[in-house]
Amino acid sequence: MRSDRYVALLCEAVVAKLQDREPRLPAGSAILWRAFADLSRARAWSSLGPNPISFSEIEAWCRLNRTPFAPHHVEIIRAMDGAFLDHFASSRNDDPPEGVKTIQRGSRHALSPALFDAVMG
Repeated sequence: MRSDRYVALLCEAVVAKLQDREPRLPAGSAILWRAFADLSRARAWSSLGPNPISFSEIEAWCRLNRTPFAPHHVEIIRAMDGAFLDHFASSRNDDPPEGVKTIQRGSRHALSPALFDAVMG
């Protein structure tokens, strides 16, 4: 299995790329970098942001590219994806632009059966 330092270097490379800096890839990581880039480009997004890369997507990538991955390779790709998702979450700005009116995100009132019936009918 690869060392924790190897995984950390790949995760740092992901963050560097997201910050428009040149990533420093460790030796022998080109296939993992390519796999992650391909999988990340094809990832699904929801209204909350990017979805994690699934095991089935990694398996399909391996099959289509005729590239067998050992379990530790999948763990590395998932760690890289975790770095991607963490960077996205930390850089997300939920504050509206200056001067834009917004509605309150939550209610000051506790949910009661009457309120539930009023909303849901």
